[in-house]
Amino acid sequence: MKKLKIEEGSKGTTARGGVGGRKVVGGGGVKKPVRKTGAAGARAAATKAKPVVKAAAAAPEPVVVVEDAQLAKLRASILVQKAVLMLKQKEWAGAQSILSEAASATTVKSSDLLPTRQLAMASCLLGMSMEQMAQDPVFSVIQDSTISFPALSGMERLSLVQASPMKAATSPKKGARAAGKGEGAKDLSQGVYVDNLREAHDYLLEAHSVASKSGDSALIHKISGMLQHVGLFLTATSSSRTKATIHSAQTSYSVELARNLIWRRERKAMIQEKHAPRHDGTEWPPALQSVTSRRSSLGFTLDLHKIQRDYIDIVPKNWNVISIALSEGNQDLCITKLQAGQNPFVIRLPLERATSRDADSDVFNFQQGRSELLDIIKEINATCHSAKDMNQKGAKTEWWNAREALDERLKELLENIEQIWLGGFRGIFSQHCRKADLLARFQKSFLAMMDKHLPSRRQVRGKKTKAAAAGQKVQLDLNILELFIGLGDATRPGTDFDDELTDLLYFVVDILQFHGERNAYDEIDFDSMVVETFDALMGYHSAVNEGRSRSSRGGEEETGIHTVLLLDKALHVFPWESLPCMQGLAISRMPSLACLRRLILEQRLSEPPVGEGGGGLLDVEGHHVDFGKGKGKGAYILNPSGDLAATQKTFGPALEKNLSSFESIISRPPTEPEFERFLAEKDLLLYFGHGSGAQYIRGRTIRRLDRCKAAVLLMGCSSAALTEAGEFEPSGPAWNYMLSGSPAVVGTLWDVTDRDIDRFAGRMLETWGVLPKGAVEDDGKGRNTGKGKRARGDKKRSLVEAVAEAREGGCRFRYVTAAGVVVYGVPVYVWKE
Repeated sequence: MKKLKIEEGSKGTTARGGVGGRKVVGGGGVKKPVRKTGAAGARAAATKAKPVVKAAAAAPEPVVVVEDAQLAKLRASILVQKAVLMLKQKEWAGAQSILSEAASATTVKSSDLLPTRQLAMASCLLGMSMEQMAQDPVFSVIQDSTISFPALSGMERLSLVQASPMKAATSPKKGARAAGKGEGAKDLSQGVYVDNLREAHDYLLEAHSVASKSGDSALIHKISGMLQHVGLFLTATSSSRTKATIHSAQTSYSVELARNLIWRRERKAMIQEKHAPRHDGTEWPPALQSVTSRRSSLGFTLDLHKIQRDYIDIVPKNWNVISIALSEGNQDLCITKLQAGQNPFVIRLPLERATSRDADSDVFNFQQGRSELLDIIKEINATCHSAKDMNQKGAKTEWWNAREALDERLKELLENIEQIWLGGFRGIFSQHCRKADLLARFQKSFLAMMDKHLPSRRQVRGKKTKAAAAGQKVQLDLNILELFIGLGDATRPGTDFDDELTDLLYFVVDILQFHGERNAYDEIDFDSMVVETFDALMGYHSAVNEGRSRSSRGGEEETGIHTVLLLDKALHVFPWESLPCMQGLAISRMPSLACLRRLILEQRLSEPPVGEGGGGLLDVEGHHVDFGKGKGKGAYILNPSGDLAATQKTFGPALEKNLSSFESIISRPPTEPEFERFLAEKDLLLYFGHGSGAQYIRGRTIRRLDRCKAAVLLMGCSSAALTEAGEFEPSGPAWNYMLSGSPAVVGTLWDVTDRDIDRFAGRMLETWGVLPKGAVEDDGKGRNTGKGKRARGDKKRSLVEAVAEAREGGCRFRYVTAAGVVVYGVPVYVWKE
C-alpha cells in the first residue's frame, strides 16, 4: 500500500483522507464562509478587508490527495453492493445517489466494476419506471400483461387523438396547456418513464460492451435478459410523440447473443486446454491465449446485424427455433420464435397473469412449479433404486401404485405448466405451416369481430371520423393471429379453447390500449368474442383439413418439420417436449445458435444439397447416415456392467441379427480408448447400460475429440441430465457431446427402470429404421397406442421423430419414463437397404 504524502499548507488548508478519499484542494478559499453577526461579524469584515491582496499572493499551491487505485476500487465496489441492497428494498432515489457517487471514482470507468454498476443503475431506472407506470391509467396493468414484439403490423403507431375519438374534446390542439393535471400531465408522466427506460437501455448497452470482453457468464446473462425486457417495455409504452428509437434486433437477439458468446468461450477454452502443454499439476497453469486473432465478441452492434444472416437464415425453411428465457426474478418467460426469412417474434409472459385478472385463481409461480418437479424427480429416482426389494408381501403392488401415482402427478404438473404459464400462447410452439390465403380470411373475420364488440371501434365507425374513413386502425401483426391458429384443430370433437381464447383476447385488447385505442374492460363482452373467434377458427381448420386430404391423395405431404428449443440453464430440467401442446411433435434441444450453426454447416459440407438425393433420403434437411452397402459404420455397447441380463436378452439377438456390421462390446466394460474410437470413427453408437457411460470415458476425453462423428444413444439413468452450478454454466454428458460436435444425443433427464426404458428403446429403434419392425420382442406391457401427430406410414422418420412416437406408446409409463427421454442435436436420418 502506498503511503500518502501531504504537504503542509496554510492554516486554512485541510486534508481529508476519510472513507471518501476524495481529491482535496488546499488554501483558505476551500472553506465555506460562515455568516457572523454583531461585533464578531464586524471584526471579521475588517480583517477580510485588509489582507485580501497579500493573502492571495502568499496562498500555497493546491494540494491533491491521490487515492490509492485499489482503495478506490474497493470503495466503489462497496458502494455498488450497498446500492444493490437498496434496490431490493425499492429505495430508488437512495440507490441512484450512491451509484452516482460510485461513478465519481477515477478508476471505475476502466475497471471490471463498470458493467455491474451500469446494470445496477439500469435496474434502478427500470424499477422507477415500473412505479411510475403503476400510476398511469393505461400502463398500470403492463407489469401483469403479456407484451409482444412486434405487436403491430410494421410497428406503426397511431397518436392518441387519431386512435381514440374519446380524446377529441381534449386534444392538444384545443388547449393542452389548459389541461393542467389532465391530459398534459399524463403526457408528461409518460415522457418521464419512457425517458427512464431509454436511459436504462443506454446503461445496459454500455455494460454489455465491457462485459462481452471481460464479464463472467452470469453477468452477461443478466445484462442481456434485462436488455430484452427494457426493449419490450419501450416498444409497448412509446407513443407516436415519444417514439422509442430502439433497434428491433436488440430486443429479439440479445439473449441469443449472450448464449452464443458464452458457447464460443467454452469452445475456445476447450481448444486451448487441448493444445496446452501438459504439466504435473505442481506448477501454476499457464494463461490461456487465444488460438486465433479474432476477438471473443465482434461487438454488440456488429453481431446484431450478422445474427439474422449467419444464424437464422441458414436454418432450413421448415424448422422453427424457439428460445425460452427466464427473467431475473423468475416472474416472466420470454419466448422468441426464429425462422429463416422471417422477422423474429418475441412474447413476454408473466407467469402469474391469470391471478391478476381473477383473484380466485390459485398462485402457481416458477418456484412452485420447479420445486414440485424436483420433488417428483427425487421420488422417481428413489422408486427406481428400490425396485429390487420385492420380497415382502404386497411390496410389488405398492411399488407399482407409487409409480402410477408419480406418473399421474407429473402429468398434472405439465398440464398446469401449459394452462397457467403458457395459456393461450402455447400456439407459438405449433408446427403448422402458414397458409397466406386462409390466414387472410381468418384475419378478415377477426377484424370484423373486433369492430362489432369493441366500444372504441363501434364509436369510430358510428361517428364516421376522419381516422375511420381513412382506415387508420391499429393493425395487429400476423404473428399474433397465428397464435390463435396454433391453438390446434378447432374441428376436433370435444375441443374447448375458451380459456386460451380469453387469454389471447385480453392480450389483443392490451395491445390496443397501449397503442392508443382505449376500451374499458368491463364494457367488452369477452364471452361473445370467444364464441365468434372459435367459429372463425373452425372455418380456418376446416379449409386446412380439406386441403390436407387432397394433398395426401396426391402424394404431397409435409415432411421434415422440426423445432429446436434453446433453453436457459434453469429450464433444462423441465420435460418441455411432453407438454400436451407438444406431444408427438419433432422437438430437440440445442445449447445455442452457434452450436446449431456448426452442425448445419458441417452437415452441408459433408453431404449433397437437399433435393439432389434422387427423391430419397436427402430430400429432407438434417444429418444423414447411409448404412447401405457397408457405407455407414456403427457400434453398440450392451450390458457393460454384466448385471442387466434382461436388457441383454431383449436386445442381444436383435442387434446381432440386424446389425452384424456393427462393432460390439457385450457383457464387459469398454476401455476408454475403445469408447473414444467409437465416438470418433463411427456414425452411430448405441449404449445400453447404467448411466451415460461416464464411468468408462471421462467428459474431458469427449470434449477433446477433434470431432465426435457418432450420433449417440445413451439408454441409461439420468444420461442427459445437466448438473447445475449456480451462476456458472451447467455441465453434463449431453453438453460434452455437443461441444465435441456430435450431431445428436439421446438420453434421459432422470433415472429410469431397465425394462421400461428397454421397451422405449426398442420402439424408437424400429420407428427410426435402425431395426426392422418386430425385431425387438414385445412383452405386451407397453401401451403401444400408435399415436403420434407426425405418423406418416412407412416414410422415413428422423431420430427426433422416432423418439416423439416412442413417447406416445413405446413404454408403460408415459410420463415417469417416456417424458424423461430427450434429444440434444439436429434430426438424424438413417438409410438401410
